[in-house]
Amino acid sequence: MSRHRSSAADAAGLASPRRVADGLAPAPMAVSRREAVGLLAAGFALAVQPVSADTITTDSDGLVAGEVRIPIPAGDFPLDGGEMPAYRAAPADGGPFPTVLVVQEIFGVHEHIKDVCRRLAKRGFLAVAPELYRRQGNVAGMDDIQQII
Repeated sequence: MSRHRSSAADAAGLASPRRVADGLAPAPMAVSRREAVGLLAAGFALAVQPVSADTITTDSDGLVAGEVRIPIPAGDFPLDGGEMPAYRAAPADGGPFPTVLVVQEIFGVHEHIKDVCRRLAKRGFLAVAPELYRRQGNVAGMDDIQQII
């Protein structure tokens, strides 16, 4: 019968090491069930605290960023000519840059998607976010999914 019992502290890696014949191993730490439940409850309470965050906004200093229109050649099904609006951001100097296609969320190319493009441009990429729902109109201002579908 082994003198070493497994405990919640062993599982969490909180036990202090002790020397054994084959190296270091965790020393048993006496944690009662009540203490283990208390530790779990404390961890849960920390995990479910309300989170408040400010909107992240990346500036466009040192970037070429803004709305662009991508020409669509006639005969390309299903768009058949015209232009597709998009947002693009790239470093102002240098190039050519590796390109990243940023795919919009269901609400179109809104401020968060534009910010993602600017963040990628700050890292040295050309980031393009096309308005994939251009035929449905501007969905960026809508807040109800049923309006879009």
